[in-house]
Amino acid sequence: MNSVSKISRGQLLTLLFAGRLSGCLLFSSEQFANFSIWDCLISTFMNGAMLVLLFLPTLLFLRRGEEGVTEKAYCISNKTGKTVDGLYLLLCLFVLLLDIVQFSDFAVKTMREGFSVPVLTVVFLAVCLVASLYGVQAIARAATLVALFSALCLLVFCVVLLPEMRWFHFSPQETSGSWRAVQKAFIDRPRTAEVTAIGLLYPYVKGRRTGPCVAFGGLTALFSALVSITAVAVLGDFAFATAYPFYAAVTAAQIGVFQRLDVLIIAVWLGTFFVRFTLFCMLLIERSRNLFGDKAVLPTGVIAFVVLTSAALFIQSGSYKGEWQLATAVYWWALGGFCFVLPLILKWGGRRFERA
Repeated sequence: MNSVSKISRGQLLTLLFAGRLSGCLLFSSEQFANFSIWDCLISTFMNGAMLVLLFLPTLLFLRRGEEGVTEKAYCISNKTGKTVDGLYLLLCLFVLLLDIVQFSDFAVKTMREGFSVPVLTVVFLAVCLVASLYGVQAIARAATLVALFSALCLLVFCVVLLPEMRWFHFSPQETSGSWRAVQKAFIDRPRTAEVTAIGLLYPYVKGRRTGPCVAFGGLTALFSALVSITAVAVLGDFAFATAYPFYAAVTAAQIGVFQRLDVLIIAVWLGTFFVRFTLFCMLLIERSRNLFGDKAVLPTGVIAFVVLTSAALFIQSGSYKGEWQLATAVYWWALGGFCFVLPLILKWGGRRFERA
């Protein structure tokens, strides 16, 4: 890894945060199922702390030296390195599939009638795959602009909607309680795959990585809380019935000069998803290069494009609704495996290798 490939700590933060804003923006009413708004808000900040905890094992494992998780694995043996690269390649495919299905679902439920969602999905993924070839520095620069623009837009949305908020929508419910909030924090599926990406991004970053990871957890909790508070305060019970409450609240507002907030929120949606897609496409390409050599980059991109678009559109059609629910249910298991189990196994394997 040469110095040209490095990004700053601030760029690491914006790279992680820009992608996570897509999840903050598109939280769904299903996340409120059987829980009060107070339970959801408390659990949001608990999830912020949990994100930091998910980062810690990898950061502690990599704290000495400049190598990432896969580089450490190759130090143990070539077979171990290939295995870890293969696991990360599958993880990237899994994350991209989940995200592109959510992308197309949001498009179906928000785009005007007559707009071709399959065409948009195919074109968008193709653009992201091409953009990923420009490398981490180009993606980080784009992420900085997207993160600043998107965070500012979300803050503007919340401020503009203040006159529309009705605070009696936050009346306490019988289901509220500290245990309910803890339960919500553990069963919620935040889809924060960025915590798994830190092990691959580690070699690209100059300086200490702990600060950006802690800031990422805090900013994620803050913006998730702002979005959920705004949606419920504006929509009331309707927030529990619509697919994407925050989008519904913003697009329904017609306040003063802010007559076309829908244009801005669509721009935020496209920008944040672009960063997240492109990041994981780049990580996918890098895993392919490690496993199969530089000549496999183009075939891997083509195969990933065909598999992802075909599977996403097939799932979106409703043919595999049950299987899709199973895929989202195992997300936390994937996070636990890559954030806790893998660093421990590699650390143990590294010690055995040193003794040998």
